[in-house]
Amino acid sequence: MELAELIFSEVRTAGFDEVGCLPIDDGGDPRYAEWIARGYHGEMGYLERHAAAKQAPAAAFAEFRTIVVCALEYGDVAATPERPSTGNLSRYALGDDYHDVMKKRLFAAADRLRNAVPDLATRAFVDTGPLNEKLIAAAAGLGWVGKHTNLIDPGRGSYFFLGCCWSLPSCRPPAPRCPIAAGRVTPASPPVRPARSSPPTSSTRGAASRT
Repeated sequence: MELAELIFSEVRTAGFDEVGCLPIDDGGDPRYAEWIARGYHGEMGYLERHAAAKQAPAAAFAEFRTIVVCALEYGDVAATPERPSTGNLSRYALGDDYHDVMKKRLFAAADRLRNAVPDLATRAFVDTGPLNEKLIAAAAGLGWVGKHTNLIDPGRGSYFFLGCCWSLPSCRPPAPRCPIAAGRVTPASPPVRPARSSPPTSSTRGAASRT
């Protein structure tokens, strides 16, 4: 079995709905420095500290060769309250803390992979790593980034979380299920120039979109 096939199998066995991978050299965000320079990160200083790694993860983490990105669906239309006077909660907030849920599953998949490949080195992140999970997921073929800045899966919309795991050996990724990022599929609507975000105000500082 190819290493990528083994990784995909173990990640899905751990409970994830989708998985993709790409060489760490392809996981950088070339526009991140400009975004920081414009002050769009507001008072979130950690985003500036992550700049070097987000632009060139291969240089910041030279010991790794591959990024594995995993998606976990959370959408459920049953979240609508029965009584109109009852407040709505965002779907992602109805279950257990997704950081704990996803980390547990990523660690479980990593443990199983290390048992199968003894020299495999891994490192898992859920919202805490210096990388742009949405761009990585798009480059890995899980979907595309929409005008709302979140990843869109053709079958799930944007109701899912993303987590990443880096691994030591290089592995050849299989054909992406949604290869728009590679230019092999034409989107249903014509591409548009991304809107330029405004600098955060006092009412928006600290807010973060969730995929």
